[in-house]
Amino acid sequence: MAKGCMSRNKTPIRAVNAFTEHNSIKDRKLQVIFSNCAKAYKLVVDFIYKEYLTNEGLFNQSQPNKARLEQIITDDLLNIIPARMQTIIYQQAYGAVKSNVNLAKFYLYDLTFKFKRDYKREPTQTEIKAIKRHIRSHLACKISTKLRNIAADLHMVRIEQAEHSKHFDRWIRVMNLKGLEPIYIPYKSSKYKETNLRNSMNMVKRGDRFEFLLNQDVEKLEYTPKCDVIGIDFGLKDFMAINNKILGNKFVSWLKKQDDTLTKLQASLQLNGLKPRQSKKYRKLVQRIRDYTKNEICRLFNLILDMAPRTIRLENLEFRHQSLSKKLNRLLSKFANKTIKEKLQRLVDIYGINVEYVNPAYTSKECSECHYISTTNRVNTKIFVCKYCGNKLNANVNAARNIARRSCNSLKRSIKQVLIDRFNIFMLDNEIMRLSENKFLIRSKSRAGVETVVRNKYLKLFMAKSTNA
Repeated sequence: MAKGCMSRNKTPIRAVNAFTEHNSIKDRKLQVIFSNCAKAYKLVVDFIYKEYLTNEGLFNQSQPNKARLEQIITDDLLNIIPARMQTIIYQQAYGAVKSNVNLAKFYLYDLTFKFKRDYKREPTQTEIKAIKRHIRSHLACKISTKLRNIAADLHMVRIEQAEHSKHFDRWIRVMNLKGLEPIYIPYKSSKYKETNLRNSMNMVKRGDRFEFLLNQDVEKLEYTPKCDVIGIDFGLKDFMAINNKILGNKFVSWLKKQDDTLTKLQASLQLNGLKPRQSKKYRKLVQRIRDYTKNEICRLFNLILDMAPRTIRLENLEFRHQSLSKKLNRLLSKFANKTIKEKLQRLVDIYGINVEYVNPAYTSKECSECHYISTTNRVNTKIFVCKYCGNKLNANVNAARNIARRSCNSLKRSIKQVLIDRFNIFMLDNEIMRLSENKFLIRSKSRAGVETVVRNKYLKLFMAKSTNA
């Protein structure tokens, strides 16, 4: 598979929220379990990372034994945390450190390559050790020792039948600390949630409450493509543009209204000496923005799914708008990007649609018809008018068509390389004659009598390069 493409997992998994009805008493019991596991998790993460720094060979012990756990976890935690919980905590901590170590190896390769490129030689062992120290000091602060969820198996958390209950038909049985009875949490089952269940479940802490996420194997559906490629151009003026239409044109106007309310509420909270998170009204407003954004993204991608494309091509995601506040831009850049990637991965897993990322260089300045590139082609933020062929259409639709035409192999190419390729395509259908230093006459080969005089400083550079070649 080409680089820049979203790969298909062999065993795609999705997490489904199991809606439970546990009260505050059971929440406090779960909090006791979670807090003790969090203490043990911090100890294990610190120990494994220090062990890796001293001896990389010892890092391969992914499955702990009793002696190893007794070496890491303190006696007071060993006496109250069951052995199965200790094993799960160790495996999660090992996975967290391993992902960080793999990232360090990638950084080491990248910095070594840049060293060779800049200094035209191989780095010495002393220089490699200095690079490693820099990477480790940089990544050490990024290893989170905070436990956010517990990836439990059926030994720790399982679903059982509730035979004598009138209001629900299932129990979620949670293993308690040593010497305490298990915690039974009411759970309403459904056919949708209990199909293709895996032998694992995630217990996630959301503020003061706990959620249980059921892990399911994703079933692939039959899918027949009706068109080849659809290009997507994201923006906040118009939320999404594809090859032939604009989608989500009311998204920005709604966001501006919510942004004004959010800014005023934040200012009033600061005057009262309160943090935004302490306000229930503020949290509800942020959640409303998140829900609206998620629903809008899912709705628009369902419209694209109705077109049944074989391949979806898009540029790198970056949601920012000048008219929105820094707070809301930060919220959108994190949440919206994550939601879109999850939705795209779902299309890959369930329907087998290819998702490719392309280089966005000059997609907004290039004509989708004749491939003429100029900064003057953009009349304003909405309209694109080619100065050569006169092609007039929506600027985002024009960019989407350019994205659809490009290959994912161009993801790592430079802007200069992309510009040269676009110019070569333009030259196949046109002849250029220099009238003055920055003034050129462009004559079409395919359309007789079509001549255009343009001023473009880039043409001067390319003409000089072609002459020398």
